[in-house]
Amino acid sequence: MSVDLARLRRGLGPATALYLAIPVAIFGLGYLRPGYALLFSAALAASLVLALRGARAGPAAAERSAPAWALLAALLPIALAVAAGALGVAVDYNGDWSQRFEIFDDLVRQPWPPTYSTSAGPLAQVYYTGWFLPAAPPMAWLGWMPGLLALLAWSALGFALVAGWLVVLARLHPALVGLLFLFFAGLNVWENLLDDGLWNTLREVLDGDKFEWQELFFFHATHDVFIKIPNHAIPAWLLGALAIDAADRRDAGFPTALALGAAMLWSPFVALGLAPLLAVPWLCTEGGWRERLRAQIGGANLAGLVVALVVLGYYAARWHPYSLPPSFLEGVVPTRNGWLPGLVDVSSARFLLSAALFSCVTFLWMALPVLGAERVWRGVSPRAALAIAATGVLIALLFFRYGFHNDLQHRASLPAQFVLVVLSLDLLGRFRRHPIAAALLAVGLALGALSATAQMIRTGERVRWLLVRAPVLAERPAGDVFQRQMRYVGSDEGFDRITQYLGSAEAPFFAHLARRSEPRAIPDPPATAGRGD
Repeated sequence: MSVDLARLRRGLGPATALYLAIPVAIFGLGYLRPGYALLFSAALAASLVLALRGARAGPAAAERSAPAWALLAALLPIALAVAAGALGVAVDYNGDWSQRFEIFDDLVRQPWPPTYSTSAGPLAQVYYTGWFLPAAPPMAWLGWMPGLLALLAWSALGFALVAGWLVVLARLHPALVGLLFLFFAGLNVWENLLDDGLWNTLREVLDGDKFEWQELFFFHATHDVFIKIPNHAIPAWLLGALAIDAADRRDAGFPTALALGAAMLWSPFVALGLAPLLAVPWLCTEGGWRERLRAQIGGANLAGLVVALVVLGYYAARWHPYSLPPSFLEGVVPTRNGWLPGLVDVSSARFLLSAALFSCVTFLWMALPVLGAERVWRGVSPRAALAIAATGVLIALLFFRYGFHNDLQHRASLPAQFVLVVLSLDLLGRFRRHPIAAALLAVGLALGALSATAQMIRTGERVRWLLVRAPVLAERPAGDVFQRQMRYVGSDEGFDRITQYLGSAEAPFFAHLARRSEPRAIPDPPATAGRGD
């Protein structure tokens, strides 16, 4: 049995749009007052319908089909990675996951939107909850484990859509696409190869050693992304796929406002890194500026703009002035944000040298062969424009820092990295037409796979350890964001832990648009908390 990949691609577009829109619809219905919820839902539905009806047909292409077993083979590596990550999450989650479950717990235990009564006044949870929202009602109705399974099933569905897009966007055999995508890790292993040689590096791989560059820059390899930040990876990869698809179709009417609004609810970091990529379909469309502008101000995008503005208003609550009691803030160390050379203890020359080297081993080795194969000197094709935009995003992100672990850089980079990986896999599928460029990419992917293999060995050891313990999937006691803040106050992470969760409940969104909810009373932390005790 064979599957028509062109038909699969046409079906993936609406399925992906619906998947990304479901949390946005739940947010509107659950957070907004009834009248506004109705208008918000109508705008969301209208934007989706108009966008799907007005989507341009893609360029004529050769017939492509694949046997069903090949599609399953593309899905299998991703399914194994998701399963391994899910086991760690459900059984023995670490600090990052306990932090997310504290957010999840408030969504389950409290009326929406979650608000808090403190001695500093009313505060509200302002967080990128798109990933959690579809699973919160099942957990509230049925309990912890059904809700957790619903969250994991929801994630698995998103990653299955990602696998489908990999198959239809890269002209490579489906059985290889999922495997190569999972093993992508850049060239972080290069330093070990130079210092220790190939043989010793291979031994380090089998020992599960880490090959990461975290001195100034911090990007995740694909395997790490599955386990650590699925709430960012799913929208980044799906919206990156939609950007490639819209560029291939030269669809100037792609609803940019709706895509960015949905991306913001899932992850504001992803929305920031995605925005330049969404300009490519508009720029690559044939016709004059007026025609392109008219396509962007059509009904689909105007309705999507309503959605985007409401979501933006939700996040604007973080900017509304509020102050926590001194006991929450005592001893907090502000984070390093902004322009890196002036805020880290390195010279500008060393920083620029490190940035150039990091660019080469992380993404330029993919971008340059892709651009060469696309023959940019003869004119910029849509995919060449995407490669240029993605490279520009990744370079620009090197010069900014936000968050204790630089959340801005390694989350906002996900859409651009996805675009370059897909274009690289596509180039491998055209090996006969571009043998030199494809060979360079193959060598890079093979070397990067050493680092990914070491990570997978570590994951396998972790999974075996969990299984030996014969774990019982039971409800875990969850704290709340304020308890976590109390624990971190006085540490380098204290400022981030406070500012990334909360907004003022007196901000315009909560004062005029949001439902009224009963706030949960939060006492001030004990006096010792400010000293990190």
